[in-house]
Amino acid sequence: MSDSKDLRSTLTTLKAEQGLTPTLLLLESVFHHPDSGSTQNTHISFYVRLAWEREGLVYEPHHLKQFLSPSDWSQVLKAHENGEFELEATGKIPDIPEGFSFEDFRAAAFEQTITPLVTLWAKNLLGYTPAFNSSASCFRRMNEQREYECQCTKEA
Repeated sequence: MSDSKDLRSTLTTLKAEQGLTPTLLLLESVFHHPDSGSTQNTHISFYVRLAWEREGLVYEPHHLKQFLSPSDWSQVLKAHENGEFELEATGKIPDIPEGFSFEDFRAAAFEQTITPLVTLWAKNLLGYTPAFNSSASCFRRMNEQREYECQCTKEA
């Protein structure tokens, strides 16, 4: 693992000197085994990646070289290669209680499962937790043909 204090300082410089705002990209996938009538065979996975945005553009870690000194880029590249800018969690969804909508249950699972993990992970990297407000985030759901379909509402 990279030296968090030095890496954090480098990442802070990106915002202060380059105007690159840290953001969290979220890919959320819901998949299920269609042969079962129970939601116990439904799983939800969260894949979170740290990225930076400026003027409507999203910059992933491998794009940051143009904004950094060689020594700072070396730190960021090492952290990127070690997977320090990514977090993944998958959980099995138990039977959804009577009267609960899937969306309510999904929101509760997100709050209880991924939020604590992301908070700890991001605070170690940045010292705080940025928002999940990237336009590059996506929610996918498996259809009956076992293919993922994007459920995002994006502007045309």
